[in-house]
Amino acid sequence: MSAIGRWQAWRLRRATRVDVAAGVVLVVLAALCISFGRKARSSPTPRASVENARVLDELELPPRLPNAPVTDATGTTVPLLDRMKNSRAAVAFYAPWCGPCQEELPELVGMIGPSVELFVVISADEDREHTARQLANIGLSHLGFYVDTTGALQREGRVTSLPTTFAISKRGQVLVRAKGYSFGGIFRIRQKLGAARDFPEDD
Repeated sequence: MSAIGRWQAWRLRRATRVDVAAGVVLVVLAALCISFGRKARSSPTPRASVENARVLDELELPPRLPNAPVTDATGTTVPLLDRMKNSRAAVAFYAPWCGPCQEELPELVGMIGPSVELFVVISADEDREHTARQLANIGLSHLGFYVDTTGALQREGRVTSLPTTFAISKRGQVLVRAKGYSFGGIFRIRQKLGAARDFPEDD
């Protein structure tokens, strides 16, 4: 083989090695792109996360609160809905140890006003004296509270966090629910209760 022939052969071998290396790099890059694409699909954007959370919240929203027995400060036990005098009311699930509850309840009272019925409900295992003291500490001792004697309200209302507040109709229909302490949640409760006269009675 001539010197030129050997030179051309070397260049061909070198070009082949470069092509192979480039091919390997392209394959690796393609695999990385596919992998990142799958991760991007499985990791929703903040907007998608909020929408997913809203959908899940709606799926677990109970259609009604049961007419479960609740006990007042005098020890009298009467079903919750039987205590309602108006066509709409707010039901606030509360605990004396719950910091957000202490923030939310005064805001809720101020937002809905004195003309709206508000039932503050605690679970049967809460200390009643502690609850009364905490309500007095936040200036709401006049509200009183009701004990979810059997736990049916919390269970059938699917209350998984505190505070949780409902706007309900006379028959227990859930009009809206606010989980946690937020101005938006309280405002939605106020909207439903403030517009109660615009809603027909349940069928």
